Amino acid sequence: MNALVNALPLALCGSLLFSVDAAAVTAEERLNKYCEVTSQHAQSERQTNLGPTGACGWVYINRIYIEAVEAGSPADGLLHQGDYLLGANGKDFPNVDPRIMLGNEIDQSEAVDGKLRLRVGHKGVERSVTLQLKAIGGRTATWPFDCKKSAVIRAQALRWLRDHQRPEGDFGSSVFSSFNGLFLLASPAAEDQEAARRCVYNRFDGEPSGEYLPAWGLGYSALLMSEYFLATGDSVVLPRLEFYAKTIAAGQTKSGSWTHGMSAEGVPGGYGELNIQAVVCFLSLVMMQECGVAVDEKVLAKATHFFGRYAGLGCIPYGDELPWDKSPSSASKDAVVAIAFCLLGDLEKARAFMDNTDLAYRLTEDAHTGAFFSAAWGPLCPRLSEDRQGLHRRLNEMAWYFELERRWDGGLACLPCPENLTGITGFDGGPMKVTGGLGLTYALPGKGLRILGGEPGPFSKKISPALKPATALFKAKKWEDFDAWMKTWKASDATPAVQDQAKQLVAKRAAMQAQITWTVAAVTQQAASAGLTRVDKAQAKARLAAAERLAGFAIAQAPLLRAQLDAIKEVSAPSPAQAGNKKPRDHAWKPLLPLAQNLEKDAAPKLWRVHAWTGDIKPFLDNGEPAGEAMKGWYLPEFKADSWQEKTAPFRAHNRSSDVPFEGQPASPVSHHVCMYQPRPLFNTLARLQFTVADITGITAARIVQQNCHQYLRTEFYLNGYRVAAILRPNTCQLSPEAVALLRKGANTLAVYITSCRGHLHDFDFGLEVARD
Repeated sequence: MNALVNALPLALCGSLLFSVDAAAVTAEERLNKYCEVTSQHAQSERQTNLGPTGACGWVYINRIYIEAVEAGSPADGLLHQGDYLLGANGKDFPNVDPRIMLGNEIDQSEAVDGKLRLRVGHKGVERSVTLQLKAIGGRTATWPFDCKKSAVIRAQALRWLRDHQRPEGDFGSSVFSSFNGLFLLASPAAEDQEAARRCVYNRFDGEPSGEYLPAWGLGYSALLMSEYFLATGDSVVLPRLEFYAKTIAAGQTKSGSWTHGMSAEGVPGGYGELNIQAVVCFLSLVMMQECGVAVDEKVLAKATHFFGRYAGLGCIPYGDELPWDKSPSSASKDAVVAIAFCLLGDLEKARAFMDNTDLAYRLTEDAHTGAFFSAAWGPLCPRLSEDRQGLHRRLNEMAWYFELERRWDGGLACLPCPENLTGITGFDGGPMKVTGGLGLTYALPGKGLRILGGEPGPFSKKISPALKPATALFKAKKWEDFDAWMKTWKASDATPAVQDQAKQLVAKRAAMQAQITWTVAAVTQQAASAGLTRVDKAQAKARLAAAERLAGFAIAQAPLLRAQLDAIKEVSAPSPAQAGNKKPRDHAWKPLLPLAQNLEKDAAPKLWRVHAWTGDIKPFLDNGEPAGEAMKGWYLPEFKADSWQEKTAPFRAHNRSSDVPFEGQPASPVSHHVCMYQPRPLFNTLARLQFTVADITGITAARIVQQNCHQYLRTEFYLNGYRVAAILRPNTCQLSPEAVALLRKGANTLAVYITSCRGHLHDFDFGLEVARD
C-alpha cells in the first residue's frame, strides 16, 4: 500500500485511501502508518542517548523513537530517523521505561560478542536489526571496583576529553571545565596530568568572577584548583585561591548559604539562597583551608552550621527552608555536604548526609535542571569504611542508566530528565560538558582526589612543622635548594608519619620532573611530523608554555622546538563526522490552513470544537482514546462532536486552572521518561477543526504549524482520521509523503490532542503549510 501511495498522484492517492472500507483499516494502522515524530530536544543535545549504539531519540511509553544516528557509529545505516525500538535481544520492551531493558541488554551483549539484536518498527512494519558493539566485557557486581569494563570506559572517556580539549586547555564554561579537569587530574597517566594542568591554567588565566553566575564559576574553579594544588604542589594557583577564598567569603548570605551570584554585605541577590551551588562554595572553602589558604573562620563556621543543621532531619532543601522530609531527592546536595563534613572530620554528620544520598539514588532524574549533578555527585558520596554495600546497591540498580550515558566514541552524555524534555530548563548534556563529571564515578577506585577519598598529601596544612622549610622551597620552585635540603635532612630523627610525608614530598618532586620530561618528549614527537593542523600546532606550543610555567624556568629545548613547529607544513583538519540522517529538503512554504494570526481581516473565523479536562495520562501503547470510551474515535472525520464547546481560534481550552475538577492524583503517575510528565495535574484537550481545501494540485510537501504553543506542551495531530504527527514543545513537523497524500479536495478534518501542565495560560491554534514545488 505504501509503495502504491508513493507512486500515485496526490489527488488520486487521497481518493483511493478513503474509498477503502473503514472497517478494513485497523486502529493500529490509523495510529502508526503515517505518523512523524518531532521535538526540539531531539534536534539538540537534550535527546536521550542510547548508549554506545550511536543512535539518539526520545521515549514514548514503551517505544524509543530514533531521531538521529551518527556517521561511523554501530547504528549508522541500520537505524534511521522515524524508526522506533520495540525490544532487544529477543525481549519486548515493558510498558514502563524501556530504557532500563535497553541499557541492561547493552551490557549483556558487550559481555559476550557485542551483538545487540533489536526489534525495530517503522510505520507499523517490523524488522530485526543487529548492531555490532565492542565486546568490552560486562559490569561486575562491585563495579567500578575490580571491573575491567569500568576501566575501559574510564580510559575511553579520558581519551575523548584529551582529543576534544582546546589547545589552551578549555572545555567551555567554568563549571564543566572544572569537572573535566577534576576527572583528568584523578588519572595518574602523564598525558592526563598534562591535559589537567592546561585546564587549570586556563581557569587561572580566565575571568576570576566566573561568568554571569559568579557563585557557580567561583565555587567549581576553587574546587578544581584546590585539588590541583594538593595533588601537585604547583604554587602558581595559590594567588587565585586566595582571591577565591576572600570573594566566596564576602559573597555569603547572612544565613550562611550562597546564591546564584554573590551577596552584597550578606544580602542575597536574585531570589535568595541556592543550595545546589552553595554546597560547592562550602566544600571549596574546606578544600582551600586544607591547601593552607587563609579562610575566614566565621564564614566557614556559619556555613558549617547552616548545612549541619539538616543532618538527621531530612534532605538539604532548595534554599533557606525547612529540611525536606517527604522525599530523599536533593540533586545530590547531601552528597557534596557529606564530602565536606568528612574532610572536616565530623563523621557523624557525614554519615547522616551519606544515608540521605543512599536513599535518593532511585530519584536521580527527579531534579531541577536535570540529572547531571545527581549522577555526577551521588556516587562520590564518601563511604566511612571499606564496606561499600550501599554504593554497589545504588550503582547496580542504576547500571542501565550508566550504560545509556555512554557514547559510541568514548565520550559520555547526560540523559534528559522531565524538565529537559519539556524545555523548562533547557539544560543540554553534550559530552564536552558532562564527560568529566559523569566519569568521576569510574575514577573512584584510584582515589586520585580528596573528594574521591584520597588521603591528605604533603601540601595539606597538616604537614609536619619539621618539613615546612622543604614545602616552602617546593612552592617557591627552588629545586636545587629543595633537593639539597632533602639530602641533608635526617629522616632517622623523625617519626614514621613524618618520614612518610617526606617520601610523599620527594615523590611529588619526581612527578613534577617526570611531567616536564614527558611534555618535552611529546612536543618533540609532534615537531617531527611532516604536517600538523593549526590546532595541533597550537596545542604543542601550549604544552610547552604550561610545562615552563610548572617548572618555574625556561626549558632549554623550548626555543628550538617552537622554531621546528613554526616550520612544519600546516595541513587541513579532517572534516567532522556528519549525522547519518539526511537534512530535510528546504521548501517554499505557503499557508493552506492559516493560523489565526495570519487570517485576513475579512476571512471567516476558524471555529474549533473543543473538549477539555484535567487529569493524569495513563500509560498505554498509544494515545488513541485518551479521554476514555465515551470519546472513542474522537479523531475520525465521522465522529460527532456537536456537544463539544465551539471556540474561535485562537482558543483557550481551560480559562482558569480550576475550570474542570481534577480527576486524579496530585502528581502524574506517568514514569518520568514520558515527555509530558510534571509533578502537577495535566491539562488535556481534544480539538477538532473542519476545513476545506479548494485545490490540492501540485502539493509535494506539508507541515504542521502551531500558534502560541509553549515549552510545556505535547501535541498529537490526526489528519482525516490518521495520526500524522507527534510534536513536543513549540515546533513544526514536516509530514511524511504518505501523510501528505491524506489531504483531499473539499472537506478535511484536523484533530489535535493537547497535553500540557500549563494549558490554562495559553491560547492555541494549529494549521497546515504546504509546498507546491
